Amino acid sequence: CPTQGWHLVSYISYAEPLEADFAYALLSRGSPHSTVGYSEFAGFALAAVLERAGRLQHRPLRHIAAIRVAKMLLTRGAAASGTYKVGNLGTVRRPLLLIPASHGDIAAVELLLCARADAAACDSQGEPA
Repeated sequence: CPTQGWHLVSYISYAEPLEADFAYALLSRGSPHSTVGYSEFAGFALAAVLERAGRLQHRPLRHIAAIRVAKMLLTRGAAASGTYKVGNLGTVRRPLLLIPASHGDIAAVELLLCARADAAACDSQGEPA
């Protein structure tokens, strides 16, 4: 199996080149953790790819590849209105929309807003994002 040895989130974070088809094959295997459901796992992957896309804006082809993976995840059930944990303790959760916004990644912000992300969302402490 060509996907053997890869975990979707680590693939998104470290692999070169990033390919949506390969990411889809990894997503179809589901979460490697029995306590994490499909939609939550897809949300983890979406947070990872949004972070990568933000860091790769200066590399247009790599940025486009990351956006393709984000589109695939959104069409396969990742919630644009989801949240991600902040820091090692994970006590604060912020809207996914904050990841590309903090990088100034207009393409990813637009993608999430078109997928119905909440532009007025607050973090788990009630602070506006």
